[in-house]
Amino acid sequence: NMMAAQLQATERKREELEQMRRNFIAWTSHDLRTPLTSIRAMVEALHDGVVDDPATVRRYYATMRNDVIGLNNLINDLFELSQLDAGGLHIETASHSLRDLISDALESFHALAEQRHIQLGGEVGADIDPVVMSAPKIGRVVNNLIGNALRYTPAGGQVFVRAVRTETAVQVTVQDNGPGFREKDLPHLFEQFYRGEEARSRQTGGAGLGLAIARGIIMAHNGRIWAENIPTGGALVGFELPI
Repeated sequence: NMMAAQLQATERKREELEQMRRNFIAWTSHDLRTPLTSIRAMVEALHDGVVDDPATVRRYYATMRNDVIGLNNLINDLFELSQLDAGGLHIETASHSLRDLISDALESFHALAEQRHIQLGGEVGADIDPVVMSAPKIGRVVNNLIGNALRYTPAGGQVFVRAVRTETAVQVTVQDNGPGFREKDLPHLFEQFYRGEEARSRQTGGAGLGLAIARGIIMAHNGRIWAENIPTGGALVGFELPI
């Protein structure tokens, strides 16, 4: 009967969430353990005098620094996610320049795009500013979307950021010509523990927290965030903030 079917559906959903939670813990544990193992090995090599060539020592220190930055970013993500879970994400909004924010983000990713032979560009509407927002939080969302697009776009590809003002909102989109999303993953991309087995995030590891946090930030601004595949190839992720 209908009640039995509803109970079965509820139980299936609970089991799916539990499996996603287990996967999330496993991926996060892996993301913590891998750099820590690397750092420990290099520290021991330096401490024991196994490595004393100046160029190698410098390379070790640079690698350890990058690993520590990555660990710090992951821990910050986990902390922010716990705030979202508790409904306690605090944002302070004021009038800011979205143009400057996007320009800074493009500049910060310029070297990485060149290194990966990806064309990175942007177009911001002349009437976009000012925008009432939390600049650090929206900056984080923009950086996350650009970083994701660069990560999944092959060499020779393009990533383009566009910002426009409509009658009711400002809209920011990040489009790439990478592999796109699987259709069955699209409805779940912004869920906290979700990573499709063959979703884009799967290809490079990671617990996939960025989009869940981005969604929380945009929702805290009373905005909306979405993802879609482009018919001609690639993906688009965008968000709107009400004005």
